[in-house]
Amino acid sequence: MKKTKKITICAIMCAFGSVILYIGSLIGVLDISAVVIASLAVMFVDFEIKMPYSLSVYIITSLISVLIIPNKETALMYLLFGGVYPIIKRFLMRIRPKILSYAARIAVFTVALTVLLWITKKFFMVPDYQLMYDYIWVVYILSIAIFVLYDYVLERLASFYFCRFRHRIIGLLK
Repeated sequence: MKKTKKITICAIMCAFGSVILYIGSLIGVLDISAVVIASLAVMFVDFEIKMPYSLSVYIITSLISVLIIPNKETALMYLLFGGVYPIIKRFLMRIRPKILSYAARIAVFTVALTVLLWITKKFFMVPDYQLMYDYIWVVYILSIAIFVLYDYVLERLASFYFCRFRHRIIGLLK
């Protein structure tokens, strides 16, 4: 694939991710869903064009989202975890035995969650969040459970893409 085509695909994926994050930040209940959907753009580029391009999609989309998205928490979720996780996941899945791979993925998520909660408390603390910080252990348990579900769905979507759609997409990318 030519370099100009790769750059065009990356630009389209950056725009897609940024628009999804913007829409998700405007509709409060969709913020986490928007981060998940925007991370699929990084995953697609990582599958088809590989590392330097997927990293650039993550970085550019993160910068755009931090600059233009009114709800900075959505941008932070993408910046600290959602955007980079599809890239990191590829490396963490190589760890054997498989239980260590899962433990490493959960550890990466827990670190990102801790940083996100610290930044939120330090810079965006509003009275509504106080209850969440009073029961922080519940937040961690529920977040890890949701992450495990997210990780599983990401694997299933990747398998579905490779089995059903990749051969069609490859024809369009050439």
